[in-house]
Amino acid sequence: MTPKGLIPIDTTATAITVELVVDSITPGANLNQLGGDILKLAGSGFSPDLTSNEVTFDDNTGCTIKKTTANELDCEVDGFDLSQIKTTDYQVTVKSKQKEKQIEKVNRGMTVRLNSVKFDGVSVTPNSVSPVLKTDLTVSIM
Repeated sequence: MTPKGLIPIDTTATAITVELVVDSITPGANLNQLGGDILKLAGSGFSPDLTSNEVTFDDNTGCTIKKTTANELDCEVDGFDLSQIKTTDYQVTVKSKQKEKQIEKVNRGMTVRLNSVKFDGVSVTPNSVSPVLKTDLTVSIM
């Protein structure tokens, strides 16, 4: 007998496997070597649970998951190891786990490319302003 409120599982039902598909990653080029870029992955099969998804690059650099649905995933790129920067594409590995079924789906079909120049800070001018007068600020990436 099934407890009240629960639906019995039909033992004759066929399990459905949902593939993890990554159709696009934006931006796909000019990623900052120091990290901080937000990657937007579009596809299907992502877990809506933030902790059940993982995005890494082939040098083991991570990408912290910020938002996810079944069809979209946003992550913030960690800093790359500057002593091992590649001039070729980085392969992106996406993993999604279904905790209740202990199934892990993996997709390794997409690549991204880093910017050839390392952006290491910003400059703001002027460096001080009046709290009363309206002043335009200029922000420069170095």
